[in-house]
Amino acid sequence: MEKPADKSDAIDMLTKLSGRTHSVYTGVVLNKAFQDGTHQQVIFHEATDVKFGNLPADVIKSYVNTGEPMDKAGGYGIQALGGTLVEGIHGDYYNVVGFPLHRFCIEMLKLYERKGNTVS
Repeated sequence: MEKPADKSDAIDMLTKLSGRTHSVYTGVVLNKAFQDGTHQQVIFHEATDVKFGNLPADVIKSYVNTGEPMDKAGGYGIQALGGTLVEGIHGDYYNVVGFPLHRFCIEMLKLYERKGNTVS
């Protein structure tokens, strides 16, 4: 889902999410150049399932009127007031915020351990 175009679009998005589970995907590409002139590329994605509570229309409208949804993909920000709309998640919270931090750290460690390089 994209960012809402206007308040009406935000209300529509949140109404569709109400009482449902959706998946948030983030794709990442990491590139590392080695001293011998070669490089290694790691490509991965992370998925997190987000379950919204059953949201009454007045709750959706009140949330939209805060202005918070207007610059957020899907019309909500889990890290702020939008988190009150979420019943639960399965997966990485930071992925929903916008960056899969845990997976990034795992992949960076793997990347720097390749070709005999060590992390110190």
